[in-house]
Amino acid sequence: MQRIPLKVGLTLMYSFKNVDVIEALRNIVKLNTENYQSDFNYDVLRLKTDTGKDYFCFMTRESGTWLFNEDDVYRVNSHANTTWKYYANNAENIKVYAVEVTDRSKDSVYGNIYEMDYIKSLEDIKANEKPIQYVDIVYDGDKKLSVDYDTFNNNYQSLALKLGNIKSYSYVAKDEEELSYHLKINHSMREKQCKPFDIDRYINSLNSSKLAKAGYKKDDMYCVSADDAVKLVKNTNIPVYQLNTGEAQSVTLDVIYANKFQKPLYGIKFEDKERLDNIDRKERAAIIKQYEIDKDKNDKLSSYGYTGKDMYPLYPKEIEKAFNNAIPVVLLGKGDKVTRAFSLEEAKEYVRKKGMAAIHINYKDTFLNINQNKGIAGRVANAKKKAAEQSNISKIDNIRQNER
Repeated sequence: MQRIPLKVGLTLMYSFKNVDVIEALRNIVKLNTENYQSDFNYDVLRLKTDTGKDYFCFMTRESGTWLFNEDDVYRVNSHANTTWKYYANNAENIKVYAVEVTDRSKDSVYGNIYEMDYIKSLEDIKANEKPIQYVDIVYDGDKKLSVDYDTFNNNYQSLALKLGNIKSYSYVAKDEEELSYHLKINHSMREKQCKPFDIDRYINSLNSSKLAKAGYKKDDMYCVSADDAVKLVKNTNIPVYQLNTGEAQSVTLDVIYANKFQKPLYGIKFEDKERLDNIDRKERAAIIKQYEIDKDKNDKLSSYGYTGKDMYPLYPKEIEKAFNNAIPVVLLGKGDKVTRAFSLEEAKEYVRKKGMAAIHINYKDTFLNINQNKGIAGRVANAKKKAAEQSNISKIDNIRQNER
């Protein structure tokens, strides 16, 4: 077929080759995203688990982050496409990057990161985006189905009811071959146009620019968000400083709260950055581990044949923990059948016979936080919380319960 000349409109500045992608992006987010840094957890999960894709577009802004498959950004009316274009009139604090994953075999994700110009990327998308033709769906039992885009977009709920659990879906554009060709040209242009740069020097330059913009003339502090400032003051002995005054002034929790709407710049000494990084990595690792557990449980729940969306399955070893902490346990049947378990022995016997035990989704957070609430204060708080929850136990008994 005769190809239409494609416009390459991406102006790229720096590239960072063979880097720990998650660690590099984490440091960028820490300096550019003031609120909702937790969005990045979802981006990390995608980078680690979306093994069918190796090229992404990443955006960090003042309030949150986005990570999308690069080709979806160019598919008209996809979530990636509409979201990427949404910030066109508010682009001041937006930084965007192309991310190429080359290795997922280690504990992290490694590859190449290319700095992008957001406005130029919008111009390129406008010139080269393609309408979606159909959608490939994967549902229960890893069965596959292709439907046209309008059917999928207008009838998603009815499709979900008909097919059961929709595990994933992907868009296929009209002129997919032409889109793929254009993206390959963009990749080639990035290699030619961008300047290789050291990622640590780049992070330091972002930090220095942020200090200078706030009027702090020294270069002896590492900037932190207000959320991180609160976390550090509450939970560590790491000193936090307010930097807008031109001098570093130590702050308390009350001062941070009082200045919430003034949005001052906070910082810590460089020697304390590694401690902050370790806290951040530990929190993220725990979140990712819980995500993997939740995914495993949801897969087991789907395979088991329970169709409700209101229960959190328990591993056999977790059943006793729920009983010991006065969290009501139920026994799941097929469909949406639920029966209350009145004793630990009953629940264990049911599971031994290939049944599944669970707790109501409303108790999930309480259950997961049990091990985190230690000491007298924690036990007192838990006791009060459990007492309040006892009034809700009847909800479990009344929801699709078969009384014995």
